[in-house]
Amino acid sequence: MNDKKTLRHILMNILFYMVTIFLVFYIVISAVAPEKMLDVFNFKISTVISESMEPTINKGDLIVVINTSENDIDEQDIIVFNNYLPTTNGGYAQAEVIHRYIDTGVDGDYITQGDNNDSVDTIRDSEGNIVTLTYEDVVGKYAFRIPFVGWLTIFFTQYLDPVFLGLIIVNVIIVIALVKYLKKKPEEETDEKNDVA
Repeated sequence: MNDKKTLRHILMNILFYMVTIFLVFYIVISAVAPEKMLDVFNFKISTVISESMEPTINKGDLIVVINTSENDIDEQDIIVFNNYLPTTNGGYAQAEVIHRYIDTGVDGDYITQGDNNDSVDTIRDSEGNIVTLTYEDVVGKYAFRIPFVGWLTIFFTQYLDPVFLGLIIVNVIIVIALVKYLKKKPEEETDEKNDVA
């Protein structure tokens, strides 16, 4: 019985450290090179920050986006793509948009629209010129959503400095590792006392 507990304890520790290492690696890649997420992991997690896809996808949902080839994108699929949106200072900033691919243009380009929008998307370049949406602009294809969890991300990104958020995450990981280490030490001392007796 004791051997089964020990084996289970070892397996749980291995699983904990594997998940922790994966999460740290995922966070580092997303902070340092977010454009490489799909290349490294073949999926990425994004937060929906608008109501444009309701009721299919809601603001505050976390979505999982998978890497996809051009041949795997069909009309009515939900895709994530890069577009340049107007900023408050009069310029344009790149943003990832999640909308439905509703039709193909005359040049083979993608025509997209949010489920909750009345008109098709206007695709712009960094100078604000209207352009067509091609496969090169597609980030990936929507796989599934996790409701409500993205509200945490929205809160932290809108109200906290990203560096501060990163420090919070690192500190949480350190505290968890310390708790596991300190919890393990008394168990080892108890085992040693039992061996001596």
